[in-house]
Amino acid sequence: MIEGLPPDKFAQGVPFVRVARAAGALGLDLADFAERSLLIVGSNGKGTTAAAVAAALQTQRARVGLFTSPHVMSVTERFRLNGAPIALETLQRLSRSVAAASSQRLGAFEHLFLIAALWFQEQACDAIVWEAGIGGRYDCTRLVGARHGALVSLDLEHTALLGDTLELIACDKLDGFAPGALIQCGASCRPSSPPRHKSGVA
Repeated sequence: MIEGLPPDKFAQGVPFVRVARAAGALGLDLADFAERSLLIVGSNGKGTTAAAVAAALQTQRARVGLFTSPHVMSVTERFRLNGAPIALETLQRLSRSVAAASSQRLGAFEHLFLIAALWFQEQACDAIVWEAGIGGRYDCTRLVGARHGALVSLDLEHTALLGDTLELIACDKLDGFAPGALIQCGASCRPSSPPRHKSGVA
């Protein structure tokens, strides 16, 4: 049991507004992560892609942070430094700090995101890979202002929130990045080639 962790995965309202307030109370400058951050968005395969990107970065950077969800065995799996999960004692300490600083009720994902930001700040990470929660436009991970990352895949999901077409869902997810970001797109996210027409008389 993580001390202070909210019971609901997502709270009502726009997540990044209350997360930004809590970050300020914690003394976190989330914009400071921009140059070091890569954001992974998409409908499926985000966690696998994020882990692969983090592993690749470890060959070039000394300290690489990784924030993903969900976990399999322990919530500590969601927070990694050079592949090693956060210590449970550290997680509990940071969770208490987030709970004490939050004037509005956070969702569990938002709470965990703030824990990750605090830990990565403490660890002075050279690079950080963030896996988005839902979409990008209102997701709290957009607060890091990532200028690099990937749109892994697209599917019709959470249509009431993200939109009822793949184009609208793509726009929502891409809005999680900073303007002008360099984004790699998976094969399912690219426009289809126009149909070829045979020449001659039918």
